[in-house]
Amino acid sequence: MLFKRIGAFSTLIWMAIGLVLLYNICYNHILACLVKPGGPKDLRKVENLRDIYKRRTNRKCVKAQLDDDTRFEGVSSEAKQLLKYRHKTSDDMFWCTKKCSKCDDWKPARAHHCSVCKQCQFAMDHHCPWVMNCVGLENRRYFLLFCFYLLLGSLYMLLTLGAVHKSHVVHTEKKELFSFVFFLDVFLFVAMIGFNAWNWKFALTGQTTIEYFTNQLRDDMSSRGKVYYDFSFKSASDNLWMIFGTNKLFRVLSPSMRNVPFTGIEWAFLMREAGYSQEGVKYLTDDEIAQIEMQEKLE
Repeated sequence: MLFKRIGAFSTLIWMAIGLVLLYNICYNHILACLVKPGGPKDLRKVENLRDIYKRRTNRKCVKAQLDDDTRFEGVSSEAKQLLKYRHKTSDDMFWCTKKCSKCDDWKPARAHHCSVCKQCQFAMDHHCPWVMNCVGLENRRYFLLFCFYLLLGSLYMLLTLGAVHKSHVVHTEKKELFSFVFFLDVFLFVAMIGFNAWNWKFALTGQTTIEYFTNQLRDDMSSRGKVYYDFSFKSASDNLWMIFGTNKLFRVLSPSMRNVPFTGIEWAFLMREAGYSQEGVKYLTDDEIAQIEMQEKLE
């Protein structure tokens, strides 16, 4: 039917596009299911199995390499501040006294407990029933790309159905089935628009869903004389790099198994260096509060 409508060569091109979309949907869904998001417990296992502690502590100074390393090309100085702690291991977290009340494991910055997985996860976004896994630091990029390519796939199907809807076979023998598939695809397409907008918004702004709702519950910071640590970067490019390990658009959208640039504990060290507590809170002095109030009046 499509062959008669658009010709042989165009049909082959269209089929190739469909196969590429199908491959990316399946690839990213499988990895979103299989790759663990990573947490304190997983980090210790990895360090023990791969002897990461020995290799990292014998590295040359990471800070000296950052400007010359091509892997960090295009990354801002703000993001590189976090990279200073890539050589740190769980043994260096001896000062972290914050414990999870549910699993009784140590709980560094950006770690959240999942009641389904029954353990803490780094940069946890949510537990997704569609991938039967937590979405977090190590697998969030696969989840985002799965949603993105599922959106493109549903659009592809709509265009394909639109091209064959006047077919004799569709109108005479399979009219009910065609109508059911068409409206199901319309529903999926609309749902995926909203789902992608929600998840990619947080990806570009450097937040997780949990952090977004946590921030919504906080009152005006200056009125309480304290500020909360902001884990996001100012640049959307840096926020994408934090999730995908690259900020090049083609590489972001391409299937890949590259490692993320962090192990998950770097935020705890950076937050500590900035003078924040393990809860991510810094109490302001009277002078700092007065400066904030003056700025608000000027605005």
